[in-house]
Amino acid sequence: MKQIKIKFSDFWYGFDPKSNFWTQVLDLAKIPYEVVFSGEADLLISSVFGNNHLQINDCRKKMIWIGENIRASNYYNHFDKIYSFDYEQNQKNYRLPLYLIDMWERDIDIFLKYRSKGKEELKEDYSRRNFCIFVCSNPNYSFRNIFFHRMNKISIVHSYGRLFNNMGFDLPRDRESKVKKSAEYRFSICFENGTSDGYVTEKINDGFRAGGIPIYYGSPRISEEFNEKSFINVNSIGVEKSLELVENIQNDFELYYEYYSQPIISSEQKTLEDRFREFNEDFLSFLGTVK
Repeated sequence: MKQIKIKFSDFWYGFDPKSNFWTQVLDLAKIPYEVVFSGEADLLISSVFGNNHLQINDCRKKMIWIGENIRASNYYNHFDKIYSFDYEQNQKNYRLPLYLIDMWERDIDIFLKYRSKGKEELKEDYSRRNFCIFVCSNPNYSFRNIFFHRMNKISIVHSYGRLFNNMGFDLPRDRESKVKKSAEYRFSICFENGTSDGYVTEKINDGFRAGGIPIYYGSPRISEEFNEKSFINVNSIGVEKSLELVENIQNDFELYYEYYSQPIISSEQKTLEDRFREFNEDFLSFLGTVK
């Protein structure tokens, strides 16, 4: 394949056009490319943090990646290819939710080994862990706020974000600090900022990485992504049963071990390797139309 000239537009502050998920995929596929900042390009790769893409007309093809809770159909008229969380059936749209990119960037083999403790080691770990952690700064999701207060009736939830902070300090805003602190807790509240089919971010990943039991609410179809025997799926069983289950696990190591020992991805679900392989095939197929 000939060298592809690529432009990036409308990504978040701090995004590195020369080193990111998309350039890493191109590197692994050994596709020659050049990142350009002006003049003509073969491919524009955009995100949703601005509208500069509307003024860019010197690219042969335009592609957008939507990591936020925004419908793919909003962009059908502006882009040749869309990667999003959306299940929408359209020849332009391919489902690539944020949690998958996050796993890929962290190495999926390592990700699947986060729950590696044997029963005796886990029992010691369980005994030293506190109840539950909550790290959030966004106050605008009342369902999550109410759940936090309901959890506090079971035991005190330690909140380290700006919202409901009861620890006297905020954790640094980086994810590694959050995961490290979460490893001191049996549960972590991993609620999305909203609920839409397929909208799954890095939040549940961080709960698994911390080695405890994530309490998840967000995509109603989360059980298609992860083995719901390995976490508490509030979408599926509802608030009351979730709270009851949390209290039971909190008081019963055997039940905690039952959830911990389950594979994050069940044998009935598509493997992470297959999910990435299928994405890679789709992306390479699209690139074939660029030049």
